[in-house]
Amino acid sequence: MRIYFPHLLIFAFLTSYARSAVIVTITESAAGVEVDGTGSFDFFGSSIGEGFGTSGLFSTNENIGFGDPLQNPSAGNMVTGPSYLLPNFLGPSSFGFSSDFPSDINTSDGFVFSALGFLILPDSYVPGSNLNSSAVILGESILSIGLAPGNSVWSWSDGVGNSDSFTLSVIPEPQPAYFFTVCIALLVSMRKRTFSD
Repeated sequence: MRIYFPHLLIFAFLTSYARSAVIVTITESAAGVEVDGTGSFDFFGSSIGEGFGTSGLFSTNENIGFGDPLQNPSAGNMVTGPSYLLPNFLGPSSFGFSSDFPSDINTSDGFVFSALGFLILPDSYVPGSNLNSSAVILGESILSIGLAPGNSVWSWSDGVGNSDSFTLSVIPEPQPAYFFTVCIALLVSMRKRTFSD
């Protein structure tokens, strides 16, 4: 995966701002679309029943899922566990995916987050413990998935001062022409400065 300096600045800002929140970044690579999640969940209230989900990006149920290969060795793209309805839920009702995109490669702590206001976590998950999740959707691009660059935030709270959030950050691959233009502008600026001294 290629990492660009602007991406690191955005990610550092989001991480410092979010505290215990989960941040999922979507970037492009030569292989396809990379989906990486990190952070921790605090949820309020009790489970509304057992749930399951598949790793990938899904418009059908408006969810982002990460399977857990350790939890389901025979089906590493699945996660099962209690489902939680998130109270006082705020945020867009859609991620904007154009269709369903199951992941092809998955190395994750499993969870499913839905823009409709629910969360599925493994039975063993302890609120506030860190998650590191990663998935790759081969042969796709941010454009083909239907996403627009930028950040979307969902939040929920227990109504008495405790809250948490989920951030989706879509970072497009910088275009070579853009960086070429910036480099030329910097060189011209430096040359003008040299001649004026």
